[in-house]
Amino acid sequence: MFTGLMGILLAGAGAWDLFYTRSLFKQLKSGKLKTTNQFMAYAVNVSLIVGIALIIGSIPCLVAGVQAIMN
Repeated sequence: MFTGLMGILLAGAGAWDLFYTRSLFKQLKSGKLKTTNQFMAYAVNVSLIVGIALIIGSIPCLVAGVQAIMN
């Protein structure tokens, strides 16, 4: 039961991270967000990787949670 809840929380965090990454990228591309930080491209890429990793990590938790409910 706890594993399924953890999976839902991880998937939510991953989805939020991907949404925020997309929003940040659009702002940078359109010029609405001006920055002199040279590491911004690195930060956007790392954020994308973390969001994908959170969603992939939530899949086994969700599967284990469903299996626990079914048994």
